Amino acid sequence: MKIAFDFDGTLEFLELQELARELKERGHDVQIVTTRYDEENKCKYPFYKNMKQKQRDELHNDLYEVAKKLNIPYNFTNYVLKAQFLIDNNFDILIDDNSEEGDLLNSLSNKIKFYDCYYSFDKMKNELLTLNITDKNNEEQTN
Repeated sequence: MKIAFDFDGTLEFLELQELARELKERGHDVQIVTTRYDEENKCKYPFYKNMKQKQRDELHNDLYEVAKKLNIPYNFTNYVLKAQFLIDNNFDILIDDNSEEGDLLNSLSNKIKFYDCYYSFDKMKNELLTLNITDKNNEEQTN
């Protein structure tokens, strides 16, 4: 299954990094999808012009370090909500701390499951760790 983790407020935390690592080890395609501005557009942040050059250069280092540690790709949506990106790129699951992301996703697609990472971490973790890579294919064949 293709699983997207938000970064800020989600994958920045160690217990969610551990969950992402476990899912990746089980063969799932795990990626970071963040609404942050990418390198080319980070100057659009309102606070950017008041930052020192070193801060500007290191703006995404926290995200890059986690992506490298977990060996997973990352995607920036440049402050566009994630739903369309997830649909266009065939994701199956979004794990995020922003319920607005989940609401929009649910209104546009019933094929991508949203997990609010603060709702019930243990329940979410148990559900995700019981997923098989082929679960999506089995669901499609029965529908």
